[in-house]
Amino acid sequence: MEGDFDWRLYRVTPRMALTEQQMDEVDAMLLTGNLIAAITIVRGHTGWELGRAKDFVEARLVHLRQAHAEHFRRLDAPPPRLFVDSTLMGQLHGVGHANVRPVSEVLRRLEQLVAGYNYSVTLDVKALDLPGEELPLIEVMRTCYPESRPHLSKVRRVSLEELKTDVDACLRYEGDESSGPRFTAARREKLERELLPAFWRALAELIPYEEAELHDYPDETGLPGYSVYWFFAYVLHDRMRRRCVVITGSSSD
Repeated sequence: MEGDFDWRLYRVTPRMALTEQQMDEVDAMLLTGNLIAAITIVRGHTGWELGRAKDFVEARLVHLRQAHAEHFRRLDAPPPRLFVDSTLMGQLHGVGHANVRPVSEVLRRLEQLVAGYNYSVTLDVKALDLPGEELPLIEVMRTCYPESRPHLSKVRRVSLEELKTDVDACLRYEGDESSGPRFTAARREKLERELLPAFWRALAELIPYEEAELHDYPDETGLPGYSVYWFFAYVLHDRMRRRCVVITGSSSD
């Protein structure tokens, strides 16, 4: 028991248990202000639905704010100024529409399939060719999404399994009664057998993601849509081909 929150309620079966090491992963994300990454980690380790993982993380954050008050006072301080290399931005070039179109077309079909009567889904993809092997994250994100705040985002490297698990789980989200889910057996089959495989195939043609460096981008500011039910954003970086791809998604009411 920590404070008034009984963490044992969330350790009821071995499959859903969080080890001390896994809890440390969650705390590390929360101590950097990365709430979304913490929720993703909890869901990955436990298999919980979004709502339960979110409740768990928010309760843990309350405890950490009490235990590390000075740290969070510094974290809540005014943000640093944004510095963008305009010369470097001028060297970033959008990948040709013909190459991006297969991914975009699958995303449009996914938006229509997985949306509910009372919530909408927004999915997007951007692709840039880079002047060198390094990933200029700030310039990339400001080129793709001019209102984004990459200088404030705690980006982290993730595995391919983490990325695919998160994206697939979001796209499989069916909502609850209040959000008016439209899933049927036929829709589920179309999602699993056709659209999810088509998305990953098209993305692999745009960028070989199994060989790329994968980054979780946790800040939805300036990105398409807004999140109520779920959100993801990833930056995929292929050093050898000097290309990066940004995929984003959110579901809102």
